[in-house]
Amino acid sequence: MQVQENTPHDPLESWLAHAGEFESAALPRADRTLPLNASHAQRGMWLAQQVADAADRSLTTSHVYRLAGPLKAEALRLALDALVERHEVLRTGFAIGGADLIQVVGEPVGADLDILDVTDPAELPLLVREFLRQPFDLGRDQLLRSRLYRVDENTHTLAVAFHHIATDGWSMGIFHEELAGLYRAASLRSGSSAPLAQAAGLRDLAVQYPDYAVWQRTLAEDGEEYGDSLDYWRTRLADAPAMIALPTDRPRSQVRSASGGRVHLEVTPEQSALTVRVAAAHGTTPFTLQFAVFQALLAAWSEQYELVTGVTTANRALPETEPLIGFLVNVLPIRTSHTPDTPFAEHLARCGTLLREAYEHGDVPFELLLEKLEIPRLPGLKPLIQVTVAAHQDSAPLSLSGLHTEYLPPERHDVHDDLTLYLGTTPQGAVVDLDYRSGLFDRETVTALAHAYVRLLDAACTGPQQPVAALIERADAGSPRPDPRQHPRP
Repeated sequence: MQVQENTPHDPLESWLAHAGEFESAALPRADRTLPLNASHAQRGMWLAQQVADAADRSLTTSHVYRLAGPLKAEALRLALDALVERHEVLRTGFAIGGADLIQVVGEPVGADLDILDVTDPAELPLLVREFLRQPFDLGRDQLLRSRLYRVDENTHTLAVAFHHIATDGWSMGIFHEELAGLYRAASLRSGSSAPLAQAAGLRDLAVQYPDYAVWQRTLAEDGEEYGDSLDYWRTRLADAPAMIALPTDRPRSQVRSASGGRVHLEVTPEQSALTVRVAAAHGTTPFTLQFAVFQALLAAWSEQYELVTGVTTANRALPETEPLIGFLVNVLPIRTSHTPDTPFAEHLARCGTLLREAYEHGDVPFELLLEKLEIPRLPGLKPLIQVTVAAHQDSAPLSLSGLHTEYLPPERHDVHDDLTLYLGTTPQGAVVDLDYRSGLFDRETVTALAHAYVRLLDAACTGPQQPVAALIERADAGSPRPDPRQHPRP
């Protein structure tokens, strides 16, 4: 299953996608005679790249597609060229200008699709892996890299890599849709001089990502737009715990590794339907209910009943940003607290209130929040948030006309956080993916945590008035887990 993260899947998720709705006028184009400041998210991503381990590819998103049928390689090249021309962010480099990070938009010279003939199909996985592991130089490289592997006239593999500084989950849906339309137009083209994007029926973009970035930074500089929201977060996060002290299988290193894994579970249709009904009975949404269950489980495993967990938002409130490829995703730090004796229904209501408040103040970029609140950065530890919860659902897959297209999952799984819970839905019911940092956790531990989550979700749905501790015991959700005495907490 191919998923697109940060995509709404219930009413609260629709709000999440448009968190921090602005009432201001249309997003303006930036003055291109002046330096183009990078967005707050780009600054954070650039900094992460500077301190990342040489083998860290968690800042790169890779996608591989098997293409069966009579592929028109030249049409694919033209389609990728048109995408890079259409979206400035894909041809943007970065440089230090004074005390700030500046976007440097390159000329539309094309995507430079490499085409490699493969004589031995058994070598293909290694060739693709080596290509996707190549690092990006953010000062010089285009941020979309592509290579086509040709086994024979009807068998190809397309590998593409983006740096995360230029894309997010929402962007991949745009990439699939526009690449399909551009390929179709290029395949049918016969001597027309019209731009390929026009032939594909794509509307001109009102603004580009660099315009959004400059506008966002201007809001932060004038200090008025974010004032009330910053006050909310300053109060809400005062003296917040610096980490969730989950017991780990290995001690935390001062050098954070991106190597990780994913545990996938499917929730039965009956339990999925029960989750929807119980959420509705309590005046909330399935996402809020699932979030509350996860918070209760994290508290039980860490024996820490006050914690901060991140919730990702698509951050596409402005209509001008909806068709853009770019890194717009934001993270909201949700600080919750309860006691083992708290009735789950009370805990659920409190989580709902906190999520709504966070979405109402979700216009503040997370990196700006860290800066303004002077959150300390500790070696080997992401500041404030090490565990996140995100919604995802099936995205429209890449579909190239005349071809059978199959998405191939990555062989290696790199992660951004210690743990990330992805919540999604399929026609068969809910799905749960739990990503983990393998430098801290064994797969067996995270598998036990994922199963404990599903059991606790069922217990909470069938006994929401019971205390959280009783539900933990009933679901056997507190064990097995690493011995917290094995590796002392920081």
